[in-house]
Amino acid sequence: MATDKARDAPSEVGTKFHIDVWLTLVLVNWVCDFGRPIAALFVPLKYTPLYYPSIGDVFHFIYNIIVPLCHFKLIERSYLRIPRTLLHLLVTIFAVGASLHLVGDSFNHRLIHLGYQNHLHLTENPLIKNISTCLSQHNPDGGHIVDVFKLVYFYDEYLGHWMWYLPHFTILILVFSSSFVPSSSSQNTLPFAAAILVPIDVLYQWYLITEGQLIEVFLTVQLLMIVIIMYRKFHGQSMDPNGSYWATVNVMTFIYILVWSYFFRHHAILRERYPGLLYVPEPWSVYTLYQAGQL
Repeated sequence: MATDKARDAPSEVGTKFHIDVWLTLVLVNWVCDFGRPIAALFVPLKYTPLYYPSIGDVFHFIYNIIVPLCHFKLIERSYLRIPRTLLHLLVTIFAVGASLHLVGDSFNHRLIHLGYQNHLHLTENPLIKNISTCLSQHNPDGGHIVDVFKLVYFYDEYLGHWMWYLPHFTILILVFSSSFVPSSSSQNTLPFAAAILVPIDVLYQWYLITEGQLIEVFLTVQLLMIVIIMYRKFHGQSMDPNGSYWATVNVMTFIYILVWSYFFRHHAILRERYPGLLYVPEPWSVYTLYQAGQL
C-alpha cells in the first residue's frame, strides 16, 4: 500500500535525492568496473595464476550482483509504473550480458600478460599471429585459431556489451522519465550530496562510454532525455534532484568525450584503429600506446 501511495505522489517522492543508491552505484562502478583491469594487471600473477580468475574477475562478480539490485531500488522508489515482467527481463538481459563480458574481458586481460596489445586489431596482434603461425606448422587448420579469438572478441566487445549496456541505459531512462514533479514543488538546485557525486560520476561515465565504444547509445540517450524534458515541461513539470543529477552528469560527460576525441584527433594509429565519423579512442588503447612510446 505504501508503495502505491508513493507512486501516486510524485511531488513527495521526487524531492528526495536517493543518495544511498547513487553513491552505491558510483562506488561499485569505480571499484568493480574501472578498478578491475587495473587490479588484474598489477596484482602479481603468483597470487592469481593465469588458470584461475584474476582479482579483476572477482570485482566483476561483485559488480554483476550489486548493480542489478540498484536498478531494482531506483525503479521501486520511482512513481513510474513499469510492468514487473519488463523490469525482470531488462535486469536478466543485463546480468547475462555482463556475465558474457566478464568471461571475454577476463580472457583479454590475461592475454595482455602474454604480450597482447590493445591498440592493435585482433588479426594484427603479434601474439595472435605467432600462435596462428605456430599451430599452422603442425596442423593445416591451425590458422583457424584466429577465428576462435574472433568469437571471444565478439562475445566480449559486441554481444556482451550490447546485452549489458542497452538494458542498463533503458532502466536509467525509465528512472529519469519518472524524476519529474510539478514545477511549483521542484527544487532548482542540486543537493550538496549530489553536487559532490557529479564530477566523480562524470569521470566514470566518460570512461564507460569511451572504453565501451558506446557513443551511438550515449547520443541516443541524450536525445531521449531532451525529448522527455521538453514533454514534461510542456505539462508543467520540472526535474527533481534525481533527474537534475542524471541530466548534469550526462551533459558534462558529453563535454568530456568531445575534449578527449579532440585531443587525439590527429593520431594516425588511433585514427586507423577507430575509423569513421564518430571517432572516440578507448582509454586502454591510449594507455598501451603510451607504454609502447607511440603517443
